[in-house]
Amino acid sequence: SLTQGYTTPDFEEAIIKETAISRCKKAYILCDSSKIDKESGVRFAPFESATLITNEITKKEYKKVNVIEVK
Repeated sequence: SLTQGYTTPDFEEAIIKETAISRCKKAYILCDSSKIDKESGVRFAPFESATLITNEITKKEYKKVNVIEVK
């Protein structure tokens, strides 16, 4: 979500993803549109830290940030 950032339900997975993003010059997150605006318990990165690649953007506030829509 724009407010919570990138999240996952698994703590160990969050540590791995957080480490991977911190080591990249440019990070990308790939997810389908059903996961956008859904929040899980463990945050691994702020939304601004990676470019989101997804199949569909339905909320226009996401079109103003680092998002690539692939149809």
